[in-house]
Amino acid sequence: IATSCRYWLAVGYAQRILGRIASDKSIHDESAARLAEALGTFTSIGAQLEIGRVRIELATVAAGRGDRRIALTHAEAAEAVLRDVDAPIQLDRAHRLANELRRPGA
Repeated sequence: IATSCRYWLAVGYAQRILGRIASDKSIHDESAARLAEALGTFTSIGAQLEIGRVRIELATVAAGRGDRRIALTHAEAAEAVLRDVDAPIQLDRAHRLANELRRPGA
């Protein structure tokens, strides 16, 4: 329905939720794919807060898969976008995740 109505914010939310469900079921490739779709949707409408939030999700999935480089890239991108919006809790999450990923052997 959201797609047919072109309500892109709702489409992005749905894609992110599907990504989280897949992540909870440990279907990491599916999770990453759905979250990447959500990132694309949120980017297309300039939803900066949601871009930051989905990048945190992508970083978490990548870290869970053992891909620290990709995880850090997403966490740092989340930090960058969240600095420009009033979302201190999300910025703190991104910052803590990025710092954890920067630690050797973490």
